[in-house]
Amino acid sequence: MIRLFLALCWLTQPVQAACEEEGAQALLTALNSAEKAHAELDISALQAGAQAAVVAVGCADAIISVDDAARLHRVVGLEAFTQQEREVATRAFAAARSADPSYDFPLGLVPEGHPLRTYYGALPLDAGSSQPIQAPVEHDWVLDGMSARLRPLSWPTLAQLVGPTGGIISTHYLWPEDAWPEALSQDAGAVPGSSSDTQATAMPGTDSETRPPGKRNVRKPLLGVSLLSAVVAGGTYLGAGVAERSYDERGHTPEELNRLFLLTNGLTVSSTVFGVLAVGTGVGAILSRSF
Repeated sequence: MIRLFLALCWLTQPVQAACEEEGAQALLTALNSAEKAHAELDISALQAGAQAAVVAVGCADAIISVDDAARLHRVVGLEAFTQQEREVATRAFAAARSADPSYDFPLGLVPEGHPLRTYYGALPLDAGSSQPIQAPVEHDWVLDGMSARLRPLSWPTLAQLVGPTGGIISTHYLWPEDAWPEALSQDAGAVPGSSSDTQATAMPGTDSETRPPGKRNVRKPLLGVSLLSAVVAGGTYLGAGVAERSYDERGHTPEELNRLFLLTNGLTVSSTVFGVLAVGTGVGAILSRSF
């Protein structure tokens, strides 16, 4: 029971502790963790690292390099791939390729013919579209590590607003369906790429999931923890009731009564703990919809 409780707490740790490290280091730590997990085929750790990386984006206090922006997109794509959210993975991978066209997964890690390679190159970059953006006077937008005035509309971008002295004002992981930061956006039409198809090209048989992973990644583990905690709380509560009824029965020795007393109290306390955890993570998942 204690081990299960610690495991549930660990699942929420990336969300709670993403900004405990200073500046961009929080993001780099999460990326390193996710990439290491991918190399070790540890899906749970990969998902946790990817979730922590997206949450840690707001911690950045320096311009994130082109290479690290591409790494973030790849990690987001890998997490979506493991969740079978194929369209999300395809779009994130396109963002990674746009930032770093030269990258290729090592053959020892992702062999030729692996489905991951198919999704990684599924969306043609020349099929994308973009939209002009503007920054306040003496400010600049840095998108995926480069000063830019065009926002991609077919895949996500890592957007950083840089102040007059070069300091970071804010950092955002934005999907095309996300509103550009209010008061800094410009009403402008889309600027198509060389292809007239401006929609993300999904693989045959893909789902229609298009939620921004930044939001999904915060909510999904919280909802999972809340549900599992509620189930465990209910089970331990029922167990406490059974133990209490057994305690009230006649014929027990003093040693048996003592064991039943301790068992009843332990299950009752556990039920309370998991109930509080279920409510807390459930409320956190609901509140995350606003961010």
